[in-house]
Amino acid sequence: MTVFSRRILPLAAVIATTAMLSAWVTAGAAQQQPKSASIAVIHFEASPTSHHVITNGATQKRPAGAEVMEAVKLTTGGKLIGRAFLTSTQINGTRSLTTISAVFFGKGLVELQGEWGNGPNNTSVVTGGTGDFAGVSGEAVGHKHNVVLTYS
Repeated sequence: MTVFSRRILPLAAVIATTAMLSAWVTAGAAQQQPKSASIAVIHFEASPTSHHVITNGATQKRPAGAEVMEAVKLTTGGKLIGRAFLTSTQINGTRSLTTISAVFFGKGLVELQGEWGNGPNNTSVVTGGTGDFAGVSGEAVGHKHNVVLTYS
């Protein structure tokens, strides 16, 4: 066995493993059944229950990199319907990238992500979910603490 072939062998193993994993993931995705095309809407209030800030070296003049984490209760008409956790990473002084994991009792978990500004309105898109939210697409639009989640 030459030195050249001993160097190629680990690379070939990585390529073969990657190809097998790719085929496995593709096969799993092909087995998912599409959801019906009906549109569902949930109106709720999101109220923070805890709030933590990690500066990561950010300052008031250079806020990029600071992180905000919040635990949130989700209610409709005063009734608790779920809980959420969000993490926002400051991009600059006016924008942040926000990731949300929300559990709606009896429905499942929905994952959302969006670029938020300092204004009262923010939109996040559905990136995944379980239960009623498995395989859906949609968005959540928030105006201050009032949120409308639309998905299909």
